[in-house]
Amino acid sequence: MRIRTMAVTAAFAVMAALGSAALAAPANAAGDTYCNKDDGSLCLYYLGSQSGAHVGVIGDVYNYDQDPNSCWSQGCNPYTFISGGSGSGQNIRNNAESYVNESSGTFCVYYSPGMGNPYSVYDVIPSRYVASTYYGNLNHTYNNNASQRRC
Repeated sequence: MRIRTMAVTAAFAVMAALGSAALAAPANAAGDTYCNKDDGSLCLYYLGSQSGAHVGVIGDVYNYDQDPNSCWSQGCNPYTFISGGSGSGQNIRNNAESYVNESSGTFCVYYSPGMGNPYSVYDVIPSRYVASTYYGNLNHTYNNNASQRRC
């Protein structure tokens, strides 16, 4: 009977370990996408002309260094480029060179965290449904980008 109890206890321990691993935060947090057309994201690319690794970031981001969907007791992980290619796994902040707006709204990308102030340097990226410039290279924030918001 004692062996059976130990076996059941061991089985529960294995199930608990597997269950907690399944609940761990994924490498790419909710709000990050692979840049699907019309998914509502601002797709940022590691290299110019929409090449290299990329990630689609949905919504307003106060600071690319702090992904609120990947926080734990020691802090937050940064937003990173999640697709394969040059720059895969790198932090978005100060590394994005080009973009595609996959949303129906306009995005602003800012030089500094906090989504800007009246004196901020930023790029305005129009909706894919409004202008033919919904994709291109970042100008004012080329490799100097820290936050984004719908504007």
